Amino acid sequence: MTTTITAQDGTGASTNPVEIAEWAPCAESGNIVHELLAPGTIAVTVVGDLPRSGELTLVYTSDDTAEAARQLLGRPTSFVLTDTERPVVGMTFVRRGRITPAIHDALDDVWMIEVGFQEIAP
Repeated sequence: MTTTITAQDGTGASTNPVEIAEWAPCAESGNIVHELLAPGTIAVTVVGDLPRSGELTLVYTSDDTAEAARQLLGRPTSFVLTDTERPVVGMTFVRRGRITPAIHDALDDVWMIEVGFQEIAP
């Protein structure tokens, strides 16, 4: 299995986490409910779901690769995520919300980075 996150800033820079420990996407509805003047009446603009957003938890096995990934994901650009074993997680995304510094998990001796994301149309 290979997971790759590639910056779309023309540099071709990428990172390869050992695994995605958690991928927690959700999709908000884009539907808009309009309250009308008549009591209890509404109109609805039906849009459907917005693109997925949520958090990724990426796992690295060394200080250097974890810090390099954190710096890469801090760039002002979009990213493409691909996964050869689970293509369903593939997406083009931008950062949304926070990114944690690399957190060392002493029990498993790995580094984890939590990244907020917003999927976008490529």
